[in-house]
Amino acid sequence: MSRRVDQYQQMRVFAAVAQEGNFARAAIALAIPASSVSKTIGQLEQRLGIALFRRTTRHMVLSDEGADYLRTVTRVLRDVQLVEDRLRMGDEMRGTLHVTAPVAFSEHMLSSKLPEFCMAYPELMIDFDTDRRYLDLVSNNIDVAIRTHVPGQDSPFFALELLPHVNFLVASPAYLERAGTPHAIDDLYEHKLLYFDWPRKQDIWQLKVGTDMVSIECDAIFRTNSYKTLNACALQGVGIANLPADYALEYIAAGKLVHVLPQLIEHRGNRVALYHRRRNDSAKTDAFLTFLLTTIAPHRERVLRYLEELGA
Repeated sequence: MSRRVDQYQQMRVFAAVAQEGNFARAAIALAIPASSVSKTIGQLEQRLGIALFRRTTRHMVLSDEGADYLRTVTRVLRDVQLVEDRLRMGDEMRGTLHVTAPVAFSEHMLSSKLPEFCMAYPELMIDFDTDRRYLDLVSNNIDVAIRTHVPGQDSPFFALELLPHVNFLVASPAYLERAGTPHAIDDLYEHKLLYFDWPRKQDIWQLKVGTDMVSIECDAIFRTNSYKTLNACALQGVGIANLPADYALEYIAAGKLVHVLPQLIEHRGNRVALYHRRRNDSAKTDAFLTFLLTTIAPHRERVLRYLEELGA
């Protein structure tokens, strides 16, 4: 095996371990022995002279150097995949790809990367729906749907896991300096609360403390059905908001938001990409699923690492 091919395989294995969280699942995803995965990661770390992962009892968590390397590897693998897809698929990458996704998820995670996908497949027409309505996927001929639930066994759809969907409470440093930092759940009732207005939902935050569920009646001073607007209000010091981790973490890292009462977490399952079990136009769907995984990978790793640090 040439040195260049060997390096490419090492990158594929590394990306799989980062995505799956351990050697065993990465081996299944790559259809190779787990011993080969472990050996390849060892060789890669030796070649680079750095530790790419921190080993825990449950997960392989990327080190800081590993996270930096993953960003580069993701770009390289994506570029190679796009070139190979274009050569292999040819005329198959025509027609229309129907996608539906939540507007906040689309704007925050996909909008800046979608132009690359469009330019990679210029003959493919993309119908990208971000309506809050939960469309009937069959009657609307949806190829890929981003959702927060896994279909039942009798569903005609597969679910590709993207990243955990968890929320937690955040506020700006300016707000906390002005109003004080809550240290107990009951303290929240003395604060200005910002509420995301779910359809057909009561004004209640269902949060988890360890293994116990806590219901907090949210007597909000501000309500909206836009996470972008909710986040803007939190950043400007209006009050305490309950935001998705993938939305809030970059602002927490930048010091613009503070995680309030970190023992409280709202678990909503996983964000998944649903796609039909019997799809005829598999090439375009496969290409978009590959795009999703590579685009989401840095966000997924950031959320998993943060949850690991919290012990959640």
